[in-house]
Amino acid sequence: GSEYCSDRLARSFHRRQGSIRRGDGAYTETYVSKPRWMTTPYSGEKIRQMPYNTDMTIPRFAADVMLGTLAKWLRLLGFDTYYSNTAEDDFLVEFCNETGRILLTRDGPLQDRMHGKACDITSHVLDEQLAQVITAYDLTRFNLPHRCAVCNGVLHEVPKVEVEGEAPPYVFKTVDEFFRCDGCGKLYWEGTHVPRIRSVIESLHNNNH
Repeated sequence: GSEYCSDRLARSFHRRQGSIRRGDGAYTETYVSKPRWMTTPYSGEKIRQMPYNTDMTIPRFAADVMLGTLAKWLRLLGFDTYYSNTAEDDFLVEFCNETGRILLTRDGPLQDRMHGKACDITSHVLDEQLAQVITAYDLTRFNLPHRCAVCNGVLHEVPKVEVEGEAPPYVFKTVDEFFRCDGCGKLYWEGTHVPRIRSVIESLHNNNH
């Protein structure tokens, strides 16, 4: 089943509202249509486009092959984040340069090739990685729709009655908020790991005040 950081986590993350509107407008990601998990275009498979966000003040990211979990959580927090566990360094450099993305990496030589357009992730611990990126780019300014951890599509809330029979019985009984990805159709709800991530965000918020 799917697990998700719900609007309760979003409210703690987006406590400080910025000038960016919450909107269901244009969002972007270029990815390979098969398999659903994004892979490098160098595989030779057909590329398709999803709608994209034209507001370039919102940071967009790409994560190297070592940072898949970080990419997942940035997506769940609403940030357009490219990730493929097969992406080669040459592709990541070219892709980030062409799309204006910030490369998140733990690879020193790869970071050097980005000429300042990369973030050197210094920790192996997810909480610390999230804290570093959120702080470095002041991500608490933004109030964004959540994204799918799998395909980077935008998530929208769906009525609980529509997921009866699809969500596991215990989850359907105990959870009230469900979300579906516009890209791949994956169903999400809040998981047990959310409080830990929420505590990281709350701590960052408190430290900034």
